[in-house]
Amino acid sequence: PHEPVTFYHWLVIGIASAGWLFDCMDQRIFALSREPALREILGAGSTEAVVRSWGGWATTAMLLGWATGGIIFGMMSDRLGRVKTMVATLLVYSGFTGLSGIANSVPEFLSYRFLVGLGVGGMFGAATTLVAESVPVRVRAIALGSLQALSATGNIIGSLLSTQIQPGQANYLFGMSGWRVMFFVGVLPAILVVPMLAVLREPEQWKAAKL
Repeated sequence: PHEPVTFYHWLVIGIASAGWLFDCMDQRIFALSREPALREILGAGSTEAVVRSWGGWATTAMLLGWATGGIIFGMMSDRLGRVKTMVATLLVYSGFTGLSGIANSVPEFLSYRFLVGLGVGGMFGAATTLVAESVPVRVRAIALGSLQALSATGNIIGSLLSTQIQPGQANYLFGMSGWRVMFFVGVLPAILVVPMLAVLREPEQWKAAKL
């Protein structure tokens, strides 16, 4: 018989999708804020070529973190559980996105980007695995497709934020540049930790594998 699709299943899909959506929003914030941030950090004497070069290194640092996070949090997910891993990755990517807003040197900025990447890489694996193991087989493809489709929504939200908070604006709020405020906004997804811990349960499939 078909396993019924319950309200809890929709909650799993919704919360996991939100985790990946905000993950993509934080990536978009970085893409839009990278060059204004490095232009300010490097100082007035830096050329556009130097700014772009360091922008490339910042992206590389994040992608290296992404690959590393996928491995580290993948192992953590098998050992400690999908929900705990999602919470950890959410706190890592949102926390270090926020800290990117206080960076005052290039090594500091690149370090935060690597650490954000750890959380980004870990979230996708944990979210997709949680959904795949939690929902009935007949809706699994639709659920995973919806989760991936929402990544575009995260990017759109990041772009819309930049229309209100211009990353290149020198004195946007309390003397802070727009890019710093953009990164601080990237901390807000951390509030998802509350429904994750309150609502989500470890999948029966994972529990059975742990026995």
